[in-house]
Amino acid sequence: MRRIVLPFFLLFSGWVFSGESKDEAVGDIFTSAKLIERSPLKYPPSEARSQREGWVVLSYVVSVEGVAVDAIVVDSSGNKQFERSALSNIKTWTWEPATLNGNPVEQIYTRSKFSFNMKRTPSGARRSFVLRYKEAASLIKNGSLDEAEVKIKKLGKREKWNHYEDSWFWWLKAQYNLAQGNKEAAYGNLLKSIAYDGVYLPDNFYMTALEILFLSQVERAYYADALDTFSKMKEFSDGKYEDKILELSSIEEKIKIFLASDSPIAVSGAIGEHENWPYKLNRRKFYYQNIVGSVDKFELRCDRNRQVFEFLLDNTWEVPESWGACTVYVYGEEGTKVEIVELRG
Repeated sequence: MRRIVLPFFLLFSGWVFSGESKDEAVGDIFTSAKLIERSPLKYPPSEARSQREGWVVLSYVVSVEGVAVDAIVVDSSGNKQFERSALSNIKTWTWEPATLNGNPVEQIYTRSKFSFNMKRTPSGARRSFVLRYKEAASLIKNGSLDEAEVKIKKLGKREKWNHYEDSWFWWLKAQYNLAQGNKEAAYGNLLKSIAYDGVYLPDNFYMTALEILFLSQVERAYYADALDTFSKMKEFSDGKYEDKILELSSIEEKIKIFLASDSPIAVSGAIGEHENWPYKLNRRKFYYQNIVGSVDKFELRCDRNRQVFEFLLDNTWEVPESWGACTVYVYGEEGTKVEIVELRG
């Protein structure tokens, strides 16, 4: 297996800092991009008429020219029209580009959320939604999964739809997936139910969703994401759920101890509907194995750099510490299964 250490000359293609910062070791000064103009989101007419709300999470790069390039959909509430609108909208934004020692450099955003909000829409669930939700939930509880699936599909086709109903819908689908034993689908729907930091569920349900998501990430060995989720739990708790935080703190500590060990981390994932699989790295060194399907390429989007690579199974990749935290995006056919193995450097 060939080892590839990403070269030093790539280290300065995209520093990301909040405001101005200085690297004391080399005296370099980095200034993050400053947004100059942000045009409002264009609401798709059909969705506005139907009073549907939704959200889209994008990853994109602010170029040295101060415009967004290489935007991709990381996830969404499931509405393709909202996705197209967000991708179109980000192209109209302009920035004063990030700089390194006064020279323009790229800046990477790995997760930015775009919300489509109606001005006049109920903040809670409509009566018709509640009735159909309860019917489906009861069927899941009783093990009537085929009937529940029909009810869930019918519920998802409602025209009027707000953020609150959207979160409850994905929560319902996650419960259905768990009853099926489909943990992969349940994980994706749990992410949608918490709407990437959008708190639309009641506090106790939101906290429960975060807890299930945290435990699911631990089970999948998504340790970097799990630590992020637990940080959200602690922040959201604000003293109200201290017993739960204390209970889960032992798992957090075990994760940190494991990450500091020499044990390899093997993680499996699948390329989703947006033709990419995003995975936040725990370590700097990794390789791929056990690919089932078709992979085109992979991209590293890090705090201070990004690079696209040819997908090769016989290579070990090593990322410099100076790149910062990194997310890997593996591109290919939907449904392709990928396994990544992380090693201590």
